[in-house]
Amino acid sequence: EMHKERVWTPHPVQFRFGRNHGSGRDMEIQLTADEETEARGGFRAGTMRTLQLKRDVKMQLATSAAARPGAPPAQQPTDPPLDVTCQGMFQFDMQNYGASFHQEVNVLRPNLVGEADQLNCEILTVLFDSRAPKPTVTPGAPPPAGGAQLSSLQVRMIQARGNPVTLRSPRQG
Repeated sequence: EMHKERVWTPHPVQFRFGRNHGSGRDMEIQLTADEETEARGGFRAGTMRTLQLKRDVKMQLATSAAARPGAPPAQQPTDPPLDVTCQGMFQFDMQNYGASFHQEVNVLRPNLVGEADQLNCEILTVLFDSRAPKPTVTPGAPPPAGGAQLSSLQVRMIQARGNPVTLRSPRQG
């Protein structure tokens, strides 16, 4: 369903933010009020404030830099994506490039050889940097859509909280 300040559905959804993608149920998107968009009766991607998935959250987070066209294979990123699941809510803040996972968060980092590394916590916060230049805004013009920034997001910091937080890394001992 759509309203001028939010879009929501109880059904399963899939999403992609650059090289990061996932799925879940009970989605709600909070929108920023935009007079021009309201007059047309729609919304633009650039007006999204937050995306929430309230259950059955699964996500793959790319932790290495994006592949560089033309670079030799030895210089291409090799880190596999993190597999993240949680029993509670996932929220992505579009303006601050921050994601949070809540309740029984499980993070797996596959290894090319041997068992995967595993992190368990109650709250996982992931902050991203956008490698795209900030768009210029012309006075009186609508703000640009956020697609360019979303496609270039890279993980900057991961913070795990809870009691306990456990990390198991068979390769590291």
